[in-house]
Amino acid sequence: MDKQRSQKRAGEQINLDKGEAQILQGKIIDDIRMPCASLKIVFECSNKLNFTPDNQCYFTYKNYHWIPIVVNEGLSPNNTWHYEMNSLPVEAFQLITKPAEDTMILARAMNLQLTTSSSSLKIPCPIINYYSSLLVQEIRRQSFNRAYINKQMGDAYFIYFDSNSMYSVTWKQLVNQKAKSLENYEIVNGQNTVKFIDERVQAYFASAIGPEVWKQPDYLNRMFGRKIQIQTTTPAIFANMYTIRFTDTDALDQEKSFLCIKSECDINEANGFINTFAEVNYIEKEKINVSTGLNI
Repeated sequence: MDKQRSQKRAGEQINLDKGEAQILQGKIIDDIRMPCASLKIVFECSNKLNFTPDNQCYFTYKNYHWIPIVVNEGLSPNNTWHYEMNSLPVEAFQLITKPAEDTMILARAMNLQLTTSSSSLKIPCPIINYYSSLLVQEIRRQSFNRAYINKQMGDAYFIYFDSNSMYSVTWKQLVNQKAKSLENYEIVNGQNTVKFIDERVQAYFASAIGPEVWKQPDYLNRMFGRKIQIQTTTPAIFANMYTIRFTDTDALDQEKSFLCIKSECDINEANGFINTFAEVNYIEKEKINVSTGLNI
């Protein structure tokens, strides 16, 4: 009886595209530190939903299936069920049971295709019985370790996916791509908000020091320099290089190109794009500076 009940309750719990809930807040996020896109969403519905700590229960939004990794559930004053969730695409929970020797094979195992600008990168140590999202993170971490040992940080891998495709390049390819232009941006009150962020000292102290085992954030903390965050009506293409020029002032123009490391889209706001760009500071054929970790 319990088995029949669990089977009946598995699968799609709610389809937000069909208006089965009132969406109160929502944000789609691409972040270079993550293996894939994510969705933060708040909604209320008339029925209690069932989400279990596996990949059997999901919801639909923007024609994609999402699996919550954090669920806050409660009753609202309107006597409806209130949900606040952080979610990943269902593809993030694909169990990889066969060795993937390169990223093209890995993409196929996840029912995805590499983008046209991707390279099929060799995976020296194929691992099985990992969820795809965890496996992508581990492949990236191993590639940073190899690149660091070989003093070639540009050979580290950047692998990222959503429900459509997988993007697979080396950091050398990522940083050396032709920079797009942000020259049409205007500093207009109420439309564009620009913030300069320098958190290199904090990032250094938050990272592993000396003989500790480095994780992916440790490498990224040392590779990223100054950041620029722009809230605007205009989206930016995630993981693309940009030159930053403003049409109504040159006080904020930048000489270097910046990498779009994070893109947030507020689904309820017309001015809801928050794009974060960062300098990428690494020198080919030279180790990251472990003693200070800072390129100031």
